[in-house]
Amino acid sequence: MIAAIKSLISQILDPGNYTTMQILRQFKDGKPKSWRELQANIKVSTATLSKSLNALTERGVLVKRNLSGFPPRTQYMLHPALDKDVYNFIINQARLCDAVEYGAQTLLNLAEASAKMEKHAEFFEKAMDYLQQNMVQDVLCEVKTPIYKLHPSWHGLLATLQAYIMLLQYYAVVRALTVDPKMQSLAVKLLGAAQKGVKAMPAATTHKRLIS
Repeated sequence: MIAAIKSLISQILDPGNYTTMQILRQFKDGKPKSWRELQANIKVSTATLSKSLNALTERGVLVKRNLSGFPPRTQYMLHPALDKDVYNFIINQARLCDAVEYGAQTLLNLAEASAKMEKHAEFFEKAMDYLQQNMVQDVLCEVKTPIYKLHPSWHGLLATLQAYIMLLQYYAVVRALTVDPKMQSLAVKLLGAAQKGVKAMPAATTHKRLIS
């Protein structure tokens, strides 16, 4: 399990994958973007951005247009021939990514404020609510959007985008609960109590089928 998580994180943090995710986020409104817009909003080198844009164009995710005029301009847009499920998934995940980053930062700010006011227990409850709500959203997303089953060829690209969002949510909770020693101590204590509760649960019994 640990090896799988490390592999997933390394995949997400790979410069090519990360740049791809940031590019897709720019198209959350479904509108075309110029090269200058993309370059201004994605903080990577020109070479890395060009390589990722070319890869997405070759794969048929984006369409590249050379506009007439001087100086010459280049414009990109989501390919109009994309499957509707894939198109909507990209747009929705891009919007969700923005919302999750905002929520994560809000949670961290709240953690720091709670620590200063010595309201560790109250914050812990809020952090757990945040985590549980996001876990439910993740499950609903899988149920409502079986994108990987319908379009297995898109699994790598879309799974990486969704995994980035999920890990960001969980990272925010972990980081928030370690803002100061008291908050961390409370989190460890309550986690230990939860683990004991799980261990105390009766084990599932295996029913053998009787053959007469």
